[in-house]
Amino acid sequence: MGLADLADQIRPGFLMGTHSKHTQFSGKPSTVLLNNYNMISVGIYQRASQKDGVDDWEFWSIDQGINYAEENNLKVYAHPMFGSDGYLPDWLATNTFSDVELLEIIEDRIETLLTRYHGKIDILDVYNEGLGRESHGWRSGQNKFLQLGYNSNEIGEWPVFLEKMLIWCRQYGGDDLKLIYNDNHNTLDWMTQSEDCIQLFKALKHEGIPIDGIGLQCHTHIDRDGKHYLSGRWGGNSIEFDEISFAEGLRKMGEAGIETYISEADVHLYGTIDETTLARQAEAYRQLLRACINEPTCKSFKTWGYSDASCWKPAKDLEGDNYEPEPLPFDFDYNPKPAYYAMHALLADTLEHTDFDILVNYKFDDAAGTKLTDLANYGDDQTGWNGDQPLIEADGGGNLQVGAVTNTSITTFALESPLTRGYAELEYRIDGYDLSGLADKTSVGVEFWPAGAGWELATKMRLEVKDSTPNGIRLVSPRPTAFDPVVSYPAVDLDAMASTTGITYKIELDLDAGTFEVKYKLDSDAEFSAFGATGVCTNLAQIRLVVAHKSDWTVDHFVDIDYIKLVRRKEPEPAYAGDVWQFNDVEGNRLPELVKASGDATFNYYWETIESDGLGALKFYQEPGLANGRGAEATGMPDISTGKIELRYKMLEADLSGGDASGAMVSFSLKDSTANKNLFAIRLFEQSGHLQLQSRVTGDVNSENVVHYDFGTNVVDRSMDIRILADMDSDTFDVFYTLEDGMEVNATNNMPMGTAGLTYNDLRLYTTVNTNDFGPSDYITFDYLGVIPVEENLTYAGWLAQYPSLGSLTNVTDNPDGDALNNLGEYAFGGHPDDSADVGHLPTFQWVENEGGFDYVYARRTDAAARGLNYYIETNRDLTDAFGWTNAGYNVVGTNAAFADGFETVSNRISAAVDTNQFIRITVERF
Repeated sequence: MGLADLADQIRPGFLMGTHSKHTQFSGKPSTVLLNNYNMISVGIYQRASQKDGVDDWEFWSIDQGINYAEENNLKVYAHPMFGSDGYLPDWLATNTFSDVELLEIIEDRIETLLTRYHGKIDILDVYNEGLGRESHGWRSGQNKFLQLGYNSNEIGEWPVFLEKMLIWCRQYGGDDLKLIYNDNHNTLDWMTQSEDCIQLFKALKHEGIPIDGIGLQCHTHIDRDGKHYLSGRWGGNSIEFDEISFAEGLRKMGEAGIETYISEADVHLYGTIDETTLARQAEAYRQLLRACINEPTCKSFKTWGYSDASCWKPAKDLEGDNYEPEPLPFDFDYNPKPAYYAMHALLADTLEHTDFDILVNYKFDDAAGTKLTDLANYGDDQTGWNGDQPLIEADGGGNLQVGAVTNTSITTFALESPLTRGYAELEYRIDGYDLSGLADKTSVGVEFWPAGAGWELATKMRLEVKDSTPNGIRLVSPRPTAFDPVVSYPAVDLDAMASTTGITYKIELDLDAGTFEVKYKLDSDAEFSAFGATGVCTNLAQIRLVVAHKSDWTVDHFVDIDYIKLVRRKEPEPAYAGDVWQFNDVEGNRLPELVKASGDATFNYYWETIESDGLGALKFYQEPGLANGRGAEATGMPDISTGKIELRYKMLEADLSGGDASGAMVSFSLKDSTANKNLFAIRLFEQSGHLQLQSRVTGDVNSENVVHYDFGTNVVDRSMDIRILADMDSDTFDVFYTLEDGMEVNATNNMPMGTAGLTYNDLRLYTTVNTNDFGPSDYITFDYLGVIPVEENLTYAGWLAQYPSLGSLTNVTDNPDGDALNNLGEYAFGGHPDDSADVGHLPTFQWVENEGGFDYVYARRTDAAARGLNYYIETNRDLTDAFGWTNAGYNVVGTNAAFADGFETVSNRISAAVDTNQFIRITVERF
């Protein structure tokens, strides 16, 4: 899944964009673009489109971008309609014009472009780079249009030219066009230009002048000192990028009602470009994107290009004619760099945790010297640490620094509510360390340890000094349980005694299964690696920070911790799976006592002659002394006024020969209890000695009885499955029935309900088990009864309810039909759990000519996330290595949303160049 697909799943409608050129609209450049972006920036520069005069237009390059976007369903960000003097053609910049002439030039340009491309541009930079950088106000001497003067109100002032541009862009572009003011020194919340952007937006809005958002260019660079700076100068000095200040700036703009757009992000590299600088560039991109994706009013993240093969190189930053700053996520050959993998991993992790509660979240952005007990926790659990240590404190630079403690220390964060079920993750990142020269090394280390109420839990992940030669650092995960004998623990050698390369640890805990797994990732890694440490856990009650040391740990030694967080997957609000009775009760259970297969509704009356027969059926028989009929209602159902629902039941057999020739009946109705009206009734009714399947509707829209099937007798010994599909949006229903050993028959379609606009919230039963219509030995029996929602986001329980023949074989691991798929596999791939011939859409595997690899294509439900389904593939080079399975080794090369109703295909390419012996598997998890 590419960047745009991930971002859209996190925040539907979020745009991942890139500046583009027509040379990138074919071949590999186009493939990479379309796999990762859903918006392109199209240059509409006045100095290019009107280079030689007001009436001398050049549309070719604009057409290329607009047409490519249309052909590939991409959003268009047009940049810029106007800009400061550096964006003007010579004829406009150097000549003198009257105010009237200048306004005519402005309106003519807007009208021409927005008429030609009407409805084809989604976001428009109306004006680029006008506000001052180091002082408030507009850049006089750099904005020719300022000769038109200013307007103002009690909030602030704005140029007349900008007012006119915005009004005409709305007039000619329409209401759906997003109008943006874009600038380059509004990145951090405290910057003068950031404050001016907010004031400008508020002043314009107050006057009713159309403007939708502010663009933040976000050109940045990694300098030779390894730090991340804003590109350009502020008072002659570079400004170091600060993610917290950046995020705060976005938040402040959002609070002011401003939509924000990251419009030109890139991270230039100065000096030697190696693994270290590429890792720092990756972290810079991660911070920029993280702040945007986490701010609901930040609507897009657009980079100023995507491949180093075609990047912007500001003249003031060039170090020579041959210097390449390599600022973008893909290299010169359009292959992903660490920056791409960092953004992809961020989005994948964010998506994975969208449905999580954040219990503990220490960012360590506190003031220098802040102790453990005073650190800011952004999580829901505010219990806090139970004590301080002298040299464990915030360093003021975004880290918790662990220094030379006086003794081995254990500090505990006891959770307010221990976790005993569900899925949780403990994750923390070490930003750097220096343990150089330590001689007495045994057990020196720093670790966070998720623990139970005592010492009984699971594992820990430690950064420790090796007690071996040569000296070095290793990652180790000791003690599968605290009471195990000493064993050889999994370890990864890092060797360097000091490093600024970050290390992230993750401990995944499945408390329902009672298991855990430990993973780690260096900043230079694209994905987490399994550590090989697994074990048993049943509860999580505390987090322990353990620092072990020896006598020669000095004040010069430290471990910096970037963050620690504990998250728990939210318990989803259970979707309505329907109300189903399977009548497998002991003999004699009456309506309110019947055991439910699903749902909370219960019937409200104990009629004596409607009860379970102990053989898997509900039996209706004569009630002595009854003159009329009996009714009961199953209440406690949710209100359903839209979508589709099914009423399903199965008659097993009937003998109505002992009563009157007409009148014996069992009827089931969907009812609106508030309006006290039936939507419709479906009944088995005896008419002139024949049992019939009938529908009955009464109301102001429709009133009729319809016979759908006549058994020709009132003694019936073959079953009938009855299914009614109700469309609550169209107020119609369809009737289907299946006779024993027969095919399903569609008896009627789109039959109007009695009254339009009703809500289903009540299942009504009515029967005439009286002494006239039922003889002393008459009866009718039913195998099951259910009302089931028919919707895209059908739960597993609701899916199961469609197959009452499964009986007790309803676990995800059960395989009632004995084919290749268990119930979960049938659910995930669209098979039938009780029909071995129907396994749904199984994966395919084929060689791809000229690509040197195989395509593994699997089907997944288009609403998999809503259904709680997670599909993923893994590869392995050695089946004897149980820990060799990894989610690396393949690339997603496409999806086909039109594959089948409710399913899309995902194509994954595995290169044969990696290894000729490879294995692949698809796994589906339900959460």
